[in-house]
Amino acid sequence: MKNKISKVFIYICLFNLFKAICYYVAKLTPVKATLIGSTFDKNIPLYSSFVWFYVVWYLTLIFIPFYFYKKDKEKFYQYLSLDLICLIFDFTIYILYPTFIERPDILGNGFSDYILKLVYYFDNPACNCFPSEHCVLCFLFIYVSLIGKKFKIIDKLFIIILSTLIILSTLFVHQHVIADVVAALFIVIVAILINMIFKIDKKLFHKFEKDK
Repeated sequence: MKNKISKVFIYICLFNLFKAICYYVAKLTPVKATLIGSTFDKNIPLYSSFVWFYVVWYLTLIFIPFYFYKKDKEKFYQYLSLDLICLIFDFTIYILYPTFIERPDILGNGFSDYILKLVYYFDNPACNCFPSEHCVLCFLFIYVSLIGKKFKIIDKLFIIILSTLIILSTLFVHQHVIADVVAALFIVIVAILINMIFKIDKKLFHKFEKDK
C-alpha cells in the first residue's frame, strides 16, 4: 500500500513536470501573441505581498492532488480527468491564440518585491496568460473540495480559502488579467460537463484501481 502511494506521488510530480514542459514548448508557437488587458486591469493595485500565494501554488499542484488520492480515490480520478480535459483546452489555446500582458514596474524594495521581481524575471515574456493555469487548477481544487464528502471540513476550508487567495494573487501581482480568470472558470465548467457526459473519471478509476 505504501509503495503504491509513493508511486502515485511520483506520478503526480511527473505529470506536473510534463505540463510545465508543454507550457514552455507552447511559447515557441510562431503565431503572433495578442496583447490583452483592460483599463480596469491596469487600475488594479499591485500588492507584492500576494506573490507568496502565487508561488505557493507550485506546491499545491503536488500536495492537494495527493491529499485527494489519500482521502478519496474516486475524487482524485475526477480531479485528474478534469485536469486532463483542461490541459487539452489550455494548450490548444496557447498554441493557436497566444497572448501577453503588460506588467507594471516594481518600485518597492522589500523582500516580497524581490521575490516578485524574480517571478517576472523567470516568467519572461509574460505570455500564454489566457487562460490562467493558476486559476484553472485552483477552480478545480475548489470544485473537488466542495463535492468531496470524505474530506474533513477544516481541510475543505483550507483548500478553498488558499485557492481563492491564489486566484486573487494572479491579479494583484499582475501576472494575469481578469479575462484570464474568467476564461479559466469557463474552461473548468466545460470540463466538468464533458466529464459528466463521458464519465472519464469512472473509466480512469476502474482502469487503475478496480482492475488491480
